[in-house]
Amino acid sequence: MTAPIRSIAIIDPIGDLGIGAYTYELAEGLAAHGIRVDVFTNGLSQMKDLPLPRHHRLLPVLGSLLARQRAILRHAPTAAAGMPSSGRGDASSSPAATPARSRLVVKARNVLMRFELALYLKKSRYDLIWTQWPDMPPYGTKFWSLCKTLGMRVVHTVHNVLPHEESADDHDLVREVYKYSDSLLVHSEYTRQELLRLFPECKSKTLLMYHGLYTMYPRLEGERTGMRKKLDIPDGALVLLCFGSIRPYKNIDSVLEAVVASRRKDTILVVAGRESGFPDIVQGEPLGRTRRLAQNLGLLDRVKLIPGLLDLKSTSELFEAADILLLPYGKSYGSGALLLGMTFGIHIVATRAGGMDEYLPEYPAHTLLEGPDVSSITKGIDLAAEQASRNDVSRRIALSHFEWTEIARTTMQRLTAGIPNS
Repeated sequence: MTAPIRSIAIIDPIGDLGIGAYTYELAEGLAAHGIRVDVFTNGLSQMKDLPLPRHHRLLPVLGSLLARQRAILRHAPTAAAGMPSSGRGDASSSPAATPARSRLVVKARNVLMRFELALYLKKSRYDLIWTQWPDMPPYGTKFWSLCKTLGMRVVHTVHNVLPHEESADDHDLVREVYKYSDSLLVHSEYTRQELLRLFPECKSKTLLMYHGLYTMYPRLEGERTGMRKKLDIPDGALVLLCFGSIRPYKNIDSVLEAVVASRRKDTILVVAGRESGFPDIVQGEPLGRTRRLAQNLGLLDRVKLIPGLLDLKSTSELFEAADILLLPYGKSYGSGALLLGMTFGIHIVATRAGGMDEYLPEYPAHTLLEGPDVSSITKGIDLAAEQASRNDVSRRIALSHFEWTEIARTTMQRLTAGIPNS
């Protein structure tokens, strides 16, 4: 048994609506149990200006010297309104952004920032340092070993065992983070097994901590009709949704082919988000590749594209308007979109990738695919279309074990007791 955990610093160097939203929900779940939570993120964080209820402090200070941001560190409120901004962060920490600076100067500055952050966390006497992403410039992976040298307890959320579009250096990068973390938290048993297959030395420190439902997206059930009108969707059509970062592993090519092959011709596919990771992206057009594929397949009249990032309200309107969320991933370690779909009670069509099947047994509105191939997706769409009507899909499905307050409670118990999953 270790000492009770009363204060936590969460380190989120990204601050987008993926990891940033996860961090927000985690922080709120922890705060509900009386834990003091400070979230350290960067000055460009998409989270810092959102009008959300906040029972933790958000400190957008990463990427710049803390000595220049004393006012934020001392006076940052718990409420998002009036949150002071650190601006765009300090681009001088990046060699590519400052060609006039020597690499030696930049490297020295990065080392200084690493020590400054670690020493500030040590001085603040947090019971736990909780990191959310392994690639953390300008601080580098040595940040984790420095925290350990200073006697701090560090846990790390393994959102991805390895990056989806991994490079030759990624194994060494994450191995350094995993080595110096006291505990590693994964979102599924599938991911735990994959982590231990690649890094068996992590067995004694790996804990299963499921992703939770979202509270930050408002329920707007009355907006279903309005959003469908905005998208010019015919009455009676079933809306299939692909949402978020459109990357190769999410299998959009097979989705488009499956829509063509499906016997259901009353479906409209909505693709919302931004493409990345493809070699043939259309420059200047966030969903240009998807548009081109749809055109080549003769599908443009049945595909609605919503390019770019959506705000909280627009995302909620979109999920209220959709009937079926498509997650036919070929690879995954966990999916925020899955939990967003479950939050809105939408019918989910998914593969087992990343342990998505572990979340669905008690969620009635789902169709589990045999695989990520076109034939399996086609069958899944046809089966889901028969089931996913507005009358038989509950939009408020009770899943208490995926509530963040419950997830935070059980995780704190395990971390305090030092008990890993068997």
